[in-house]
Amino acid sequence: MKKDQIDRDIKAGKLSSKEFQLDTFRAVIVLSWLFVLTVAAVAIVVWDWLHSKQPVTEISIVGILVGVFFMVQLLSFFREDRLTSIETGLNSEQNRQLIRQCIHKLGWKLTHENTYVLVAYTSVWSRLLEQQIVVLLEDEHIHVNVKHIGTSRGRFPYLFGLNQRRINQFMEKIKEKHL
Repeated sequence: MKKDQIDRDIKAGKLSSKEFQLDTFRAVIVLSWLFVLTVAAVAIVVWDWLHSKQPVTEISIVGILVGVFFMVQLLSFFREDRLTSIETGLNSEQNRQLIRQCIHKLGWKLTHENTYVLVAYTSVWSRLLEQQIVVLLEDEHIHVNVKHIGTSRGRFPYLFGLNQRRINQFMEKIKEKHL
């Protein structure tokens, strides 16, 4: 990854490099269609309910809940590339050493490293649930992104806060090592 791409990502506050992007475009298209279909189904259910004087059925409630589930998935896809910035006050090389120590201490596997980027993986439950940690380096700051990577063709778009917990865990190690 080149320095100008790193600078663009940091300025935008999200990962935009193809090498770290998962196949979200196709998923967003599918989820958008499911969202449209769900909205149409909810509109039909509401229209029918308003004109029929009968109580709402369980199927109607399940349909609405499924629609809400798809909306949450769609929002998760749009948010998964965000970067979390951490101020360290260290230069880029000191940040690199700090990150390497934290990754080692947390038991994560460092898989890619260059001048501006470190990438590590961690897995839970015997590789059933893997996460990719991308750290962008610059003087006085680091920028972290954690996302779930699928172990098959599909992947679950959100993990009920597990990615944020990994970021918090990482930040705690940085504070422990740095302060």
